[in-house]
Amino acid sequence: MGDFSHCSTFDSGLQDLKQETRRHLAPDPLAPLWLTLAGLALMASWIPSTPNTLRRP
Repeated sequence: MGDFSHCSTFDSGLQDLKQETRRHLAPDPLAPLWLTLAGLALMASWIPSTPNTLRRP
């Protein structure tokens, strides 16, 4: 059983919902930078390490 005696309408307080939606859907201007950095990190992880040529006693 639910008590709905104190229910009211929900108001988000936003004046223009369409403008707020557009703001949240705007593309990230730094996305190409992050993708480039992630690609460089991936390629750097594939570089083979140099073998240790020091002789140990």
